[in-house]
Amino acid sequence: MNYGFKNQQAGFIPFKKSRPKVAEATRFPRGRSRTGFTLVEMLLVIGIITAIFGVGLVASMDFYQSYSLNYETNLVVGIIQRARSQAMANTNQAKHGVCLIGSDYVIFEGDTCASGDTFPKSSAIDVDWQTPVIFNQLDGTCEACPLIITMGGLGRASLSIIINNEGQIDW
Repeated sequence: MNYGFKNQQAGFIPFKKSRPKVAEATRFPRGRSRTGFTLVEMLLVIGIITAIFGVGLVASMDFYQSYSLNYETNLVVGIIQRARSQAMANTNQAKHGVCLIGSDYVIFEGDTCASGDTFPKSSAIDVDWQTPVIFNQLDGTCEACPLIITMGGLGRASLSIIINNEGQIDW
């Protein structure tokens, strides 16, 4: 049988009448076809994307705040440990200490907080540190201890660094 097709293959039987296309089946009265997304579908997708973005933003801000606080605490502990180890090594045959001057942590020699090695303090972290920490030569004991240094300022999070009379640092 030849159905009027060129190059007809054996066993191929075409439909006599093809089904209408989807666009033709859903025509609006003015002849426009209904394709694309509805306003409700678009608003739903935008709402879901906004919710996911909001949750991600809150989670990332909490992570950043926690990271900043932990970084600053570890920096201060490292500076205090450095001053204590300099005092125990009897570097320059002097006591060594740490204090906060303005926006810098300072490792100093002697009894007074003056110039020395400086390390910048993060402006995003509040540090409650009133008195300098001074470690005695050779034994590393702390003179003005016990001392508590409180760090916080990012939301509800805060950490404390505690230095006891023997110079032990807990955080």
